[in-house]
Amino acid sequence: MKLGILGQAGQWHCDDLRRAAAFMGMELYSIPFECLRSSVETNGLQVHANEVDLLSCDGILVRSMPNGSLNQIVFRMDALAQLELKGVRTINNARSIEFCIDKFLTLCRLQAAGLPVP
Repeated sequence: MKLGILGQAGQWHCDDLRRAAAFMGMELYSIPFECLRSSVETNGLQVHANEVDLLSCDGILVRSMPNGSLNQIVFRMDALAQLELKGVRTINNARSIEFCIDKFLTLCRLQAAGLPVP
């Protein structure tokens, strides 16, 4: 099984997940969001990070979303959504990340569910 982990290399949780995957005989690639690249070509969508073809991964674990410009954040979210649409299983998918980083959206959803909000 080939897994990618989107997060900062050297963070304890990424290192711990990599160690656990190796113990289970899985390939786990650390992929910094800053290395994410994508293109739409005649043969279809391409999503890479360094030498890793993310479309060939069995799953992607999203551990963090680093700071960036609006364009960088939108691109990262769109790339995650496209991976999901292409059938790559994504843990902490684009929609859940959106709720985590958009406090206003989260407050609206909580209020719509009948929960008190500040």
